[in-house]
Amino acid sequence: MIVKSLGRKDRCFRQLARYFDRGAGQGAVIGHNLMADCHDQAAVIADFEANASHLAPRKGANWCYHDMIALPAHAAGSEQLTEMLTDLAYQYLSLRAPYQLAYGRLHLAGAKPHVHLMISANAIGSARRVRLSRQGFQAVRLQLENYKLGRWPALPERLFGHDRYGALQQAVKEKEVVRRTGTSRRRQLAASLEEVFAQTQWWEELVARLGQQGLVLYRRGKAWGVEDLDTGRRHRFNRLGLERGWEALQRRMEKLQQQLAARQHVPALGLSQAQGRERIRNLHHA
Repeated sequence: MIVKSLGRKDRCFRQLARYFDRGAGQGAVIGHNLMADCHDQAAVIADFEANASHLAPRKGANWCYHDMIALPAHAAGSEQLTEMLTDLAYQYLSLRAPYQLAYGRLHLAGAKPHVHLMISANAIGSARRVRLSRQGFQAVRLQLENYKLGRWPALPERLFGHDRYGALQQAVKEKEVVRRTGTSRRRQLAASLEEVFAQTQWWEELVARLGQQGLVLYRRGKAWGVEDLDTGRRHRFNRLGLERGWEALQRRMEKLQQQLAARQHVPALGLSQAQGRERIRNLHHA
């Protein structure tokens, strides 16, 4: 069983609902905390719009979530498929969004039966967005797994374990671009940075190579990334799937600095993170 959650940063309630309809066929409809009849899609969308009106627009904030629960391929032949998937969807919503609106459709015809869920970013009538941390989401998934193993023993597989470390993370819109064109700007950027990491030995060389592409390093908390000076957009290495490559580059540069210092009989540079950032800024503005 696979459980995913994607934040949507635009008021795309109608778009998502229509997307859920594609391929749904006679699949059941899911309604959670709705005032409207869940089979009346226009009324459902109006419910979501009215609830979203309590939220203040904020850059980068979510308006809703697109979640999905998928069962393994062998479940497709089960006579209880609709009952199993519907039950798991409602159990998931009770754990993940007990006071939020949710609407969903079951897709039963494919190789892996699944359910799409649209979940409001705020609880009913609330002016605050509900934030579920990564640890909180993992806890929900584990609780759903325990429920599934007890309630539906015909589905013995454990939850699919997403290893996001070292994997390019993509938004829904970007996935659609990749599906249509085979690539995206972020994929091209990740490939370009991977090549830079492989060819770079020194901080100065790294800054120069990035500068040639209109990029500059930045750090926020423990996360490193690059800023595109033309667009102002920032891209973290861990979201580009480059965290391992970046860590390997840092180790390689530090080792070379120590070797050079040993040959010159001077103390190793041993730059702290703060000193490293200051050095990068000085080089960039030089």
